[in-house]
Amino acid sequence: MAALLALTAQAQVTIQGQLKNFKFPDYYPAASPRQTNQQLRTLLSGAQAWQQPGGQVQIKGLRIETFREDGRPELDVKAADCVFDIRTREAVGAGRLEVSSANGLYALEGEGFRWWQSNAMLVVSNRVVATLRRGLLAARSLDTAALTNQAAATSEVVRVSSDRCEFDSQAFRAVQSGHVKVDDPQMEIGCETLRVQFSPARRLEQLAAEGGVSVLNKADGSRATAGRALYELNQDRETISMLDRPLWRDRDGRQEARAERFVFDRTSRRIRGEGGAEMRLMRGNFTQPALGLAPSANPTQAPPQGADTNQIVITSDTLALDLPAPGRPMRTATAEGKVVIASAADAMRATGDRAVYREDTGAIELLDHAVWTAGDRWVRAKAFSMDRTNRVFTARGKALAHFPLGGAVRSLAAGNATNRPAATNLVLEVESEEMVYWTNTLVFLGDRVLARLYEGPRLRGDLGCGRLTVRFSNRLERIEAETRVLAQEYPPPGAAGRQITNMLNCETLTVEMAPDERSARLTAATNVQAAQVQLNPPPARTVVTELTCGRLTALYLPKAGKVEWIEATEHVAVAQEDKRARAGRAVYSEADGRAVLSDHPYAEFENGRILNATELIWNRTTRAFRGVGAGTRIELKPPAGGTNLSLPLLPFR
Repeated sequence: MAALLALTAQAQVTIQGQLKNFKFPDYYPAASPRQTNQQLRTLLSGAQAWQQPGGQVQIKGLRIETFREDGRPELDVKAADCVFDIRTREAVGAGRLEVSSANGLYALEGEGFRWWQSNAMLVVSNRVVATLRRGLLAARSLDTAALTNQAAATSEVVRVSSDRCEFDSQAFRAVQSGHVKVDDPQMEIGCETLRVQFSPARRLEQLAAEGGVSVLNKADGSRATAGRALYELNQDRETISMLDRPLWRDRDGRQEARAERFVFDRTSRRIRGEGGAEMRLMRGNFTQPALGLAPSANPTQAPPQGADTNQIVITSDTLALDLPAPGRPMRTATAEGKVVIASAADAMRATGDRAVYREDTGAIELLDHAVWTAGDRWVRAKAFSMDRTNRVFTARGKALAHFPLGGAVRSLAAGNATNRPAATNLVLEVESEEMVYWTNTLVFLGDRVLARLYEGPRLRGDLGCGRLTVRFSNRLERIEAETRVLAQEYPPPGAAGRQITNMLNCETLTVEMAPDERSARLTAATNVQAAQVQLNPPPARTVVTELTCGRLTALYLPKAGKVEWIEATEHVAVAQEDKRARAGRAVYSEADGRAVLSDHPYAEFENGRILNATELIWNRTTRAFRGVGAGTRIELKPPAGGTNLSLPLLPFR
């Protein structure tokens, strides 16, 4: 039959013999009883058709066309053959089927199908492959000619393979199920079910993946998994949201992230984790010095039972992963809100408001109210940075470090003097604008670095400078203070309530510990000013002793808690009460309590002076000077109205 066979849905049709150009239309309901020209909804046709028993028609060269209410074509379905039941208006075929959209952006093929003309439902039962042109995913509408031209101009396509597919034209939805695999130029997605939802305007609204969802990033081999995922277009943004226990891992499994929800922005190539975000990094990504800050030799806090001691764990409210992209070859992770960085192996914990991790350098920055703790040690600052490449830990912005002291440091600070009880709770606190730590070295920087030594709640001493460097291995080795150095010591009260305060002012101060830790060599240089203030209970008066020089060297005995000797050079000046002395060099020995001044020594006192001595010897106990040398002279001031007296070698007090 060459002519069109126009049949309504309610018509009783008898077909006999072979039919050519077979057509079976279906129309949209009439808008009013008077409408005579109804709009075509679907048209089933075949190149050849044969009548079968029971009202069925065998068709070869099947074609099914669907149309929108305004007459525009929508889908074009083709198959080699099928059986069409006129009574139920169902078409069934076992062979290959091809579906394409009118604008060329969507296509589907598979084997075995069933189509219902009444509701335009199509089911493809085997080996389904759907093709979406990349233009479809970025477009806001599927109707424009410009979109068709744009899609034709790009070769990027998304292939979706599955065991089965249901295409519902009335609900504007396609559902692929069974071993679903989405192959995209940027990624590969696997799941059990994929639902593709369009709006009534045929705009792509959402792709929903369910059941064992897996997303592989082809650029770096990282993979995200979840119970379900949603693909959405929103204000020109292209996002994939992953829900139900989402997990991200890098290619090698050395990094992983979790959250209640992941949102992947395909434009910016950023994954954002929201709600209970957690990232785990292998501890090998960092060097021990960047985390341990010289761990105690005998740590008091063991890792929690069951804790993975090979990982660094970062938790936060949100976590953003910037994946590799043009101009950004490596990953970056940003954690925000209640950030915690923890290492069970180091018994270390750091907190802040924001953290940034850079994979290429292995550096972590912890920003805003940063606090680092490890056992009873802690550091506070505005920001921390831990750099794997340079093996450096840095605290910036009003840094405050708190370190309980032990071993050599404890001995150096406390000693065993009778007026200094053995210290068991010494704590060092250092304020600075910046603290830098690398292997066996701590450096404090700023306009004014201030270090305080506490014994329990009592301040034992403090040190101010522009730069403070501490070097150590398994023991304290060297301390260096530079720029406007001011050190003060406040020993505990001695016998009969006597209190002594020692002060030292200079430009550089160095303390070197001997390998056996039995002695320490102190060197102060440039504009050295030292003073000792001895507060005696009444009626005794306060005694102030002052020393100035260009360079001062001392040997300190930590175990004994005392100075063994002091050497001062370069314009030495000593003053105590009414006594003044000058020399080019002065040496003090604790063994005999004497100071020897040489190199043109000179001394003066209330009623006289000592001249031309080879050496001046000052006895600390008796507070007496003695001149040594054949030319030594003593000049005494006469009483009122008298004459000067010049005497040789007369000791005085």
